[in-house]
Amino acid sequence: MDMAASSSLPLIPELLRLICEEAASDKPTLAALARTCKAFEKPALDVLWFQLTDFYPLALCLPQMWRAEETRKVQDKDIRYVVHRGLPLVITPGINARFSRYSERVHRLNFDGLSHKMRVDISMLQALQIATYGANLLPNIQRLRWNCSEKDYIPFIPLFLGPCISVVSLTFTTGNIYQQMSLVPMLSNNFPSLKEITFVYPNVLNLPPQDLTNAVKLMSVSLYKLQRLELLTIPNVTYAAMRKFSLLPSLKRLDIRRWKPDSAVTNPQKGGFQALQYLKIGAYNASDSVLLLELMDSSPLIGVGIYFQGTGDSQSWKRVFTAISLHCRHDTVRDIHCVDGMAIRSQVGAVIPPGEMLDYGAIKPLTVFSNLESLHVEVVRGFYLSNPGATREMAESWTKIKTLLFTLQLRRRSQQASMIKLQDLLPFAQFCPDLKKLGIFIDVKNPPEIDDKWRPGNGVHQSSLTELYVLDSPARSPTQIAAFLSSCFPTLQKIFARNVEAQGDQVLNMEDSKEVWGQVQHLLSAFTAVRKQERSYSQ
Repeated sequence: MDMAASSSLPLIPELLRLICEEAASDKPTLAALARTCKAFEKPALDVLWFQLTDFYPLALCLPQMWRAEETRKVQDKDIRYVVHRGLPLVITPGINARFSRYSERVHRLNFDGLSHKMRVDISMLQALQIATYGANLLPNIQRLRWNCSEKDYIPFIPLFLGPCISVVSLTFTTGNIYQQMSLVPMLSNNFPSLKEITFVYPNVLNLPPQDLTNAVKLMSVSLYKLQRLELLTIPNVTYAAMRKFSLLPSLKRLDIRRWKPDSAVTNPQKGGFQALQYLKIGAYNASDSVLLLELMDSSPLIGVGIYFQGTGDSQSWKRVFTAISLHCRHDTVRDIHCVDGMAIRSQVGAVIPPGEMLDYGAIKPLTVFSNLESLHVEVVRGFYLSNPGATREMAESWTKIKTLLFTLQLRRRSQQASMIKLQDLLPFAQFCPDLKKLGIFIDVKNPPEIDDKWRPGNGVHQSSLTELYVLDSPARSPTQIAAFLSSCFPTLQKIFARNVEAQGDQVLNMEDSKEVWGQVQHLLSAFTAVRKQERSYSQ
């Protein structure tokens, strides 16, 4: 083929784009591709500028007569900043051509101010705001993620919003929450096509109560206007606004981090949220959780998460689990995750208030969810199975379960003598073929004896379980335990025994148990290899 013919071959834009996307994480290579030829210039620049982590690269596209660079010490590091020279910015088509050439290509801005700074001085943003009359700088931006601890930058967030914006995620660690929440009415009124909004306040518990109340009211009056909203994450909202949210036709994910009704609710509503699939509630008590769950009647929920700030006893959790079973569709729920003690779990030497431990009676209402695939319950007081038949009932109800974990939230011993023995794990091998992770407190001080005629589990085995969490379960005779587990669960690879605080004679017993579980883990590989060889011979 001659060169003239080859040079006239058509170039397929889609193929050039795919080549550039393969190098998306390699910025120098993309820049080199853009300079290679005219054919590669557009697709390479589109990929190179598609997502930015700060505004610094675009600021360098402004004329030098308006900007300067200086080095500042930030956390013992030298950081280059773009600052305004002081001359008024006049944005005209000719002067703005270079800036627009690249700003129009930006579709995502992921600014994480906790790991690095904006690198653009406030003076430059102020000048741009004046020059553009507050108009957006990124006309085609679709996603904005803003994680910033510098409150002085908050007024400039609207500069990075455009008519195509669909996802906004804002995380504030400091500053005036009322000022920050004032962004919500602006978003609702100016960007009705928004699909995802996330407001995160890691230190919301430390805010003055009145400031939080005023901010919640300000936010609540406008969010329900976003009829296309699909995901919403907020610290709190009024109950009246929550009732309006229940009418949003597209809302699929709802995360209320600090749910607490603004006043006593005398006429609770039931039903709504016809499209909601995932619900997370950070509540202060069971009553607040139940109040919100009552709005979920007929909702096609797939995942439910309940997080108590304080501690919940067995009766409190039973109320919550009963409400879940009454107000969530039994055929759709796949994942339930419940945690208590969120407000005290990080406290060293935290004192657990007196109360009942979680028992099977509290969990039983959840057995109506026949399609459940994951159940994880983390409690501070402990979990107690007083009924030996509980494991069979759970296994028969949750035949599709993949993860079943009952764990302690704090490193503190709070278990009573469990009625669940090693043999009581057999129903999980019989009825739960997909179970991969199991966490449960059992009593293995007297494991079944081994003889030549006895086969652990009578030949019953399950070939999916890989992880077993035994907490501080008492154990003896590691050889007998390993023999049983390797026979019934031949794919088991890891056993997690947890250290907890104890007093008196408990310390020695726990250390002995921990050593036993360590020996069981060591023996498992040998037993599993023998079982595998046996099965191959039998085939």
